[in-house]
Amino acid sequence: MKSDRLPDFVVRGTSLIGMALPAFWLGLIMIAVFFVRLAWLPGPVGRLPIGAEPPTAITGLFTLDSLAMGDIPLLWTSLRHLVLPALTLGFVTMAPITRVTRTAMVEALQSDYIRTAQAMGLSRSEVYYRYALKNALLPVITMIGAAVGFLFSGAVLVENVFNWPGMGQYALNAIRVSDFAALQGFVIWAAIAYVLAFLVVDLLYLVVDPRTR
Repeated sequence: MKSDRLPDFVVRGTSLIGMALPAFWLGLIMIAVFFVRLAWLPGPVGRLPIGAEPPTAITGLFTLDSLAMGDIPLLWTSLRHLVLPALTLGFVTMAPITRVTRTAMVEALQSDYIRTAQAMGLSRSEVYYRYALKNALLPVITMIGAAVGFLFSGAVLVENVFNWPGMGQYALNAIRVSDFAALQGFVIWAAIAYVLAFLVVDLLYLVVDPRTR
């Protein structure tokens, strides 16, 4: 919508940085800045501070379990420990999605049907969001599906950097001790996650693009 202007350059530059930086290196920089230098957020100690008592297991998610128990201080603590790993994964995942969205929108806005809609006097928001964005969504949905599959299968190195007890950390520990059965289980889980993610992508195609029905 603002191609080759300042907002466009800022978004393109930011997404380019996100695509160029390795996720584990960005995590280390986040720790160095926000934990070591500024002391704003907790360090790489997992989901809670060392020695802290976890909430009663209901869902297995500390945020939801502490909220269900009404333990607001514990909820706040668990949320603070989520910030750095979530920002790290979010930034590197956002970058390719942003690039694909920008490219698809630029191509859509140069199409004949957009010029026709503008000539008919339709509002800018209707032209941009109802016609251009909807027609640009197919490659964006594909990229989001790939990103969701990556996140579900476990961001191995990022979880290791933040000492986060997730699927990625589980797989890395299996590699360290040569637990091949556990590693095979992780690979199967990752494959299922990708298959389910792209199944949802295919179903969304039917919703977004009537030509695929």
